[in-house]
Formats: sequence, structure tokens, C-alpha cells
Amino acid sequence: MFLLKEYSFKSIKIGLIGHSEGGEGIAIAAAKSSDVKFIVSLAGLATNGFASLIKQNEDLVNNSAMKPTDKKRSNSINKLMFETAFKYADSANVREKLEETF
Repeated sequence: MFLLKEYSFKSIKIGLIGHSEGGEGIAIAAAKSSDVKFIVSLAGLATNGFASLIKQNEDLVNNSAMKPTDKKRSNSINKLMFETAFKYADSANVREKLEETF
């Protein structure tokens, strides 16, 4: 039986690796912790997370079988809803704002 005695991890370099949106997550985590000594981002985002979210949803809608007018409407609604959610994310009335926007 192996018993773990008191070990010091101060000499161990802690690193994080993330792929795609995970690259953004590790950057946020590393910024909040002095224990993280390095990060490796594989195929990280080339834009901010919000712009990537909008683009991904537009791609999904635009590649669907919807009629062009429905695609345009859906993309407009999605963008408005994401903008509202982002603006009021830390607000106690985020649900009300989303319902009002919709």
C-alpha cells in the first residue's frame, strides 16, 4: 500500500491545454490562477467567444433546409437573444429581459 506523505508541488509546473473554445477557457483559468505556469491552445478561436457563437449559429441556420426568409428571421432572432443574454448575464432579471426581447 502506497501512502502519500507530505509532498510539495511548488516545484511542479502546472500547465493547461485546450482545443478550440477550450483554448479560451484555459486562458481565462490561467489568468485567474498564479499556479498555472503555461498554456497550450490547439486551434484556438481567432475571434472573441461572442463572435464565434454568433458565427456558429448562423452557419447552423444557413446550412439547414429552411427557406431563405426563415433563415434570415432565425439569424436575427438568435443574434438579438444572444446580445440580450450577454448584456444581462449577471443581472437578476435576465430571464425577464430575454422574454421581453423575444
